[in-house]
Amino acid sequence: MEVTYQYPPAMGPDVPMAYVCLREPSTDLEICLVHHSTNPGDLFSEFRTGLDHLEFLVARRADLDQWVAHLDALGVAHSGITEPSYTRNAMLTFRDPDNIQLEFFWRAS
Repeated sequence: MEVTYQYPPAMGPDVPMAYVCLREPSTDLEICLVHHSTNPGDLFSEFRTGLDHLEFLVARRADLDQWVAHLDALGVAHSGITEPSYTRNAMLTFRDPDNIQLEFFWRAS
């Protein structure tokens, strides 16, 4: 990914917040990340105010199977593909090193 925006240009002990945007050139997907230096380093919990989880949509149901194989190859623990009874959709969840829940989600048409 390439950096499209960064504030401030450099981190330091007196910088309370840093912001960076990254773009994947072949798809134009852009993700912006924020870091607060005042965070005491607590692990993430979706049960506190703020982010619940981050979801990535996949185009096909079969994409979830490919992600399972990829996560397995990397040794990343995950939920396996789940299909909740309240929907026809399917999902695959796992956590990043900060304990943030990430999810690949297929929306049935």
